[in-house]
Amino acid sequence: MISAATHEAPYVLDGLLHHGSNLSIMEHYTDTGGATDHVFAFCAMLGFRFCPRLRDFPDRRLIPIDHLAS
Repeated sequence: MISAATHEAPYVLDGLLHHGSNLSIMEHYTDTGGATDHVFAFCAMLGFRFCPRLRDFPDRRLIPIDHLAS
């Protein structure tokens, strides 16, 4: 387990990619502090399932990313 603050969250991706073991890591769990836009995007691009536990979830505004229309 690695605890990461908001400014450290992108560096957790380095641990997912270069963890030095034979484990096949497919999911990344974090608390609210580790849930940044960068981590959402990079986990999706790299094929990891990102599972943040968001504090005050009902008060958050989630914005989906749609495909650009031509």
